[in-house]
Amino acid sequence: MKNYLYSALMRLDDEEAADVLYYDLVEVVWRDGAVGHIPVPCLLDVENGRRFLMRILENCDLVVRSGDFFKCPICGARDYYAGVCCVCWEMYYEEDEVVVREIKDYNRYKKGINRRKKNIIKAIKEGVPLPRSVKDIGYVTDPVHVVRHPSMQ
Repeated sequence: MKNYLYSALMRLDDEEAADVLYYDLVEVVWRDGAVGHIPVPCLLDVENGRRFLMRILENCDLVVRSGDFFKCPICGARDYYAGVCCVCWEMYYEEDEVVVREIKDYNRYKKGINRRKKNIIKAIKEGVPLPRSVKDIGYVTDPVHVVRHPSMQ
């Protein structure tokens, strides 16, 4: 499986390879317990990004991103995508006081995570070590890879 993703990284000019990696994520865990996910295509656009991703694939276990990988920060509903679920957004637009306050808190939290992710991308671009606040890095792959991968059939 890792070799499949590794070969996709190697032939990135190929349209299929870009499709293969489209939903993949790099998971970053900080020492304070915060977790963020950087889409692989974002890292591929950064100088040294491909080299960084290859190192991750060589040194980390793969996690498969299933339909319940993320959970809504408000109600806890599980989903394939990160962030606030549709039901909570509807309650937000209906001006439910509790949901409005929780979504505002979540948005402040997300700004902090996004700032941290920018620092990581900057470190990758400059080829310097990641910030010391990073505890762990992982590679999250799409379940489609499991289906497409010859060893899984």
